[in-house]
Amino acid sequence: MTTLVVGVCGASSSGKTWLAAELSAGFAGRSEVISQDGYYRDNAAVQLLDYRHDNPEAIDFDALVADVEALLCNGHEDVPVYDYTVHAVAGTRRLAAPELLIIEGHLLFASAALRALCGYTVWVSAKADLRLERRLRRDIEERGR
Repeated sequence: MTTLVVGVCGASSSGKTWLAAELSAGFAGRSEVISQDGYYRDNAAVQLLDYRHDNPEAIDFDALVADVEALLCNGHEDVPVYDYTVHAVAGTRRLAAPELLIIEGHLLFASAALRALCGYTVWVSAKADLRLERRLRRDIEERGR
């Protein structure tokens, strides 16, 4: 089986996660989604960066690329799961190589190595006022901020 890798990128609250979930649902049981957020570096290090979580240096792209390559080569891999309430990885989940692998995140395309793994790339766009409204709602309702 060959896995099709699709990268979904865009600004915060543009609809990346929703689109990834919708694409995944269309492949019911034959797809997986990896979030770039699971690859944030230690929060103490991220806080020292300019633009913090919006800085590509906040993401361990080497680990993300290695995990995607391992999934594609070995047929399975454990990927990190990020906890937004404590700003840290809260564990892992095991993935089996799917027909469709969707990788989503707002800094995804900053990595040439990751872009090279993608058969398709999608940029999700939304107006700034809509993104702000969505982000405020999400951060209050889902992330306890």
